[in-house]
Amino acid sequence: MRYTISRARGQSSVPLRYDELTELESELRGHIERLLPTTREAVDRLWHGGTVWHQQISRLDGIERQVGQGLGTGVLSAHVQVQQLAKDCQWLIDHQRQQ
Repeated sequence: MRYTISRARGQSSVPLRYDELTELESELRGHIERLLPTTREAVDRLWHGGTVWHQQISRLDGIERQVGQGLGTGVLSAHVQVQQLAKDCQWLIDHQRQQ
């Protein structure tokens, strides 16, 4: 997962091609889909009237929307989407570490 996130965040010296971005998007979506259920369960255990619950459930809802967004038609939109998915994946990992 770390390698995928690192590549998606553009931490290599060579810009990624659209086909590479497509592959990264698929990998990140898979990671996110595996991490989401357990993170959602942890958030659901929080008090539903609290600000922490509201912030975290909003973030999870945003991640679910982002996963369904798709890459778009150009390389720039694909880069932006993949970088956002990498941030979302890292947030899910960090959240699970805190539990």
